[in-house]
Amino acid sequence: MRVNDQVAKAAKIIKIVDTIAVRLKSKTRMFDVLDIVNKSIKAADARLLYNEHELSVEEKEAEDIRNLFYKSSKMTHPKYKGRPTKKERREMDKFRDK
Repeated sequence: MRVNDQVAKAAKIIKIVDTIAVRLKSKTRMFDVLDIVNKSIKAADARLLYNEHELSVEEKEAEDIRNLFYKSSKMTHPKYKGRPTKKERREMDKFRDK
């Protein structure tokens, strides 16, 4: 999480004029703080306390490329890690003996 382009910890005190950037996986969302309330409120009312930035065309394209890269990198990982199972070892031995 970043507040005003600086890395922020959870205890960071937020002011009304701050810009907050949150990154989840390959997406980055940016918000402007419009107001701060010190009590619990409804979700519909909470949406009025911030303004979400719209992404430009270039940023959307860059995000799409990041998403594609993220999805493709997950597909290239091997299905199994570590040692082969006993059944797989027997199959390899049969293959080598032929």
